[in-house]
Amino acid sequence: MQVVAAIAISLASLIFATWGALAGQAFRLEVLYSSPIVVDPSRPPGGPTTAGLILNAQGAFPDGRFAFLASRIASGVRSQVLITDIDQTRPGNAVPLNLKGAQPAGGGGLVSRIFSGPTQTPYVSALAAGMSGEIWLGGYSNAFRDIASAPHSDAYLAKVDASGKPVWEMAYGNGGQRAIWSIGSLATGDVAVFGSDRSGGRVARIGPDGAQLWARPLGNDLGGMIASLPEDRLAVVGFEATGSGQHVTTWILDGTGKQLAHIRIRDSINKSQHSYFGKVFVVTTDDAIYVASNWTGLFDAQPVAIAKISTEGQLLWSTLLPDTIIAVETSARSWKGCSPAVGVTPQGRVLVACALNDKIQLYQLDQSSGAYQESSLPLPDCQIGHPASLFMAIQRDGTTTLSGSRPGSNVAANCTWIGRLTAVQ
Repeated sequence: MQVVAAIAISLASLIFATWGALAGQAFRLEVLYSSPIVVDPSRPPGGPTTAGLILNAQGAFPDGRFAFLASRIASGVRSQVLITDIDQTRPGNAVPLNLKGAQPAGGGGLVSRIFSGPTQTPYVSALAAGMSGEIWLGGYSNAFRDIASAPHSDAYLAKVDASGKPVWEMAYGNGGQRAIWSIGSLATGDVAVFGSDRSGGRVARIGPDGAQLWARPLGNDLGGMIASLPEDRLAVVGFEATGSGQHVTTWILDGTGKQLAHIRIRDSINKSQHSYFGKVFVVTTDDAIYVASNWTGLFDAQPVAIAKISTEGQLLWSTLLPDTIIAVETSARSWKGCSPAVGVTPQGRVLVACALNDKIQLYQLDQSSGAYQESSLPLPDCQIGHPASLFMAIQRDGTTTLSGSRPGSNVAANCTWIGRLTAVQ
């Protein structure tokens, strides 16, 4: 408990501000909430070397709230932490961010839940804000390996009320290896989920009570995201394989799972025999789908690309963001890339943030042409010299959170922070 108390997230006294010019406009980043990720001297044999709070996802609600999903790691124990009931104060108010709710050990305003799961604690990494204020969380549970060392797991989904109290949790399995990567909240109160099923991708629609309404295979098991569209449609972004490599693809489905469009966005993102490190991200508006993709393989990392697709399935433009990759001089020249955070402002501007080489690269793209203005902000001091995963959410009034954390695949001491990105008139 001493380690947990020492690292428990707390309201940072530091207000970190910096400025950049995006389309002639100044922006300020305020780090309002910070928590260290530290070396854990009391770890058990084989346990994690660090302890702290690591962000996995965040979402924005129609009523102006934000929610954050994180993993708390301490002395070999991992629990799922939901930060909810957030009053996001508008610019000019005295208190910039107020976190309400139950106070776990160490304080800090977290609403903390260790989900029991059907038979074991699940790993939860996906979050969606419901249309009526509820929160949806997804991942996998009941994981094990059989006698032949083949992995098995069930897809896991939980519905949580606005205060952070679980309503129900469900497991969906078929004896194979299932997981949920992404959740899309629908106006009907249902959700659509995208994840894996053995060696392929899988889309399913789930009712408000947890009943599975339909499911279908789609893409492969390299990752992806799902988002809702008007008229009860869905946008699914993931990978599909051909003889020439792995391709970034968008599918548009109707409310019953029927495919309406199939758009290949980026060809052969995998150009080597090295590990699969490509990622895709999707944000939707009433009239467009925005897809970000990257490739962070050691020897063939590629810049982030942003594509705009009409809701009817037409690719409108695609733009490469050049400063989202840098060369690393070693005995064999390699490359280093980053994973973007993406949002769309109420005015239709596309914002992209990407942490690389101790800086946050910021891009503001024109919705009509894809032309961009670029700026950069330094990372907070606690994250300089370490890799950073960024998270962005934008409310209907333009209130924007930009947050950072240690990537889940990294083991170094680091930090997690929640910030606000504001335009200065």
